Amino acid sequence: MDRLTIDRFRGCLLGLAAGDALGFPTEFRRREAILAAFPPKE
Repeated sequence: MDRLTIDRFRGCLLGLAAGDALGFPTEFRRREAILAAFPPKE
């Protein structure tokens, strides 16, 4: 594999890990529960 492909693969995995970590607090919750725990800021 060339360097560009490896860098893209690493970036993909890092993006996946970051998205998974950021989505954890709301995973498997209903919309109402998410809004109660994290109310919108006005």
